[in-house]
Amino acid sequence: MAIKTRSELKTAKNAVIIANGTGAITGPVLNALLEDMLDSLLTLSDWSIPAFTVVTTGGTISFDLLSLREAIFTGSASIGAIKTWAFVNDLNARRMFFRFTISGLYAQTMPATVKMQSFVGEWDDSAKTWTPAVAGDYEAELSYNGTTWYMKMYGPF
Repeated sequence: MAIKTRSELKTAKNAVIIANGTGAITGPVLNALLEDMLDSLLTLSDWSIPAFTVVTTGGTISFDLLSLREAIFTGSASIGAIKTWAFVNDLNARRMFFRFTISGLYAQTMPATVKMQSFVGEWDDSAKTWTPAVAGDYEAELSYNGTTWYMKMYGPF
């Protein structure tokens, strides 16, 4: 059977239901559809976490989650100034990662919905800013419960 994306599987399922009438899916047709689903699930390339490059050269770094549940972001260039981070289309979001380089001790202002573990001199909860202790490569891991983003910062690497 062919490997299909989630959208292609939904289209195939809907076509089977229309062709056979609601509730009239035969055994062989159902087996073929299930086989397509299994082949597609075992090939994770279409089902893995999508990765995007986010522009880090402007004043605001906008993370557009495109209403996805998970995403991986990589910075387009080293962060070399104070920035504001904004999360866009994050209603369905549950988790995201951001891999970036920061070239100095520049404060990064987070959305008001972010909470982060405290490190002396790095996280200011009242201002919602994170300032690295040293420049370098970092990874931010964020999980979302529908109201609050919980951030863990790893690095420098």
